[in-house]
Amino acid sequence: MEGLNNFYLVISLIIVLLLVGMGIFEITDVELPVVNFLQNGIYNLINPFIASISSMIRTINSYTTGIFKANEIVEEKRQLQEQVFELEDKIRKLEESKRQNERLKNIDEFLDVFKDFAEYEVQGASVIGYNPSSWNNRVILNKGTNDGIKKGMPVISYNGILVGQIKNAAATSSQVLMINDPDFAVGGIVQNSRTVGLVKGQIDNQELNIMEKIPENGEINPEDRILTYSNNFPKYLPIGEVIEVNTDDYGISQVAEIELYVNQYTIEEVVVITDY
Repeated sequence: MEGLNNFYLVISLIIVLLLVGMGIFEITDVELPVVNFLQNGIYNLINPFIASISSMIRTINSYTTGIFKANEIVEEKRQLQEQVFELEDKIRKLEESKRQNERLKNIDEFLDVFKDFAEYEVQGASVIGYNPSSWNNRVILNKGTNDGIKKGMPVISYNGILVGQIKNAAATSSQVLMINDPDFAVGGIVQNSRTVGLVKGQIDNQELNIMEKIPENGEINPEDRILTYSNNFPKYLPIGEVIEVNTDDYGISQVAEIELYVNQYTIEEVVVITDY
């Protein structure tokens, strides 16, 4: 073992001396064939190790650079996504603002039309909330007693369609009992035949109202238009259209199912009739 160690020590010394010697010759520009032979031999000997180390260093640099670039790409992607979300949000707001402006324009035109009738006084209002209960349909308006709104006042859409009736009124807000609420009822009349009946909401079907107490001999047919006919509402406001007619359980009167016009529109702005 000691002899092997001495051998390695001698070889190491020889290599060191050769390197030192070659360095001296390199500095002094002395050229000897033996020295050149030894330089080439040592270079060929250590060149694979140098190449391997260089390749490893390049790989590490490339991997490190890739990590930094990947992080930059992820960050750029996140920033772009945020910009896309912001732009989409702005587009949605602009579209909603455009639709609202169109509706408000329609309301203004509708209010101008109402001014031609001296017996009508109206107040525009926006829907600001909905009743969470599924058993009744009521909406909250942003106008109340401070604006002249009182309980019992009729509420219509800007198309002139019956929406409901003011159920409760506070200083700055009010609650509307919608036409399809089970507690709602209004006298109705068939536009063509002038047959009358009572239009009511239903608990089990809020898409359709019923018109009951129609005389047995009263003329009413599918596709007939139903209008208001009551002391508590202005006459002849559009309610809906008949889709089916049947006799009641006792066979002494008729019952009709009414498809409401109000279900064809999104109620976001309404008109309250304050006097008629």
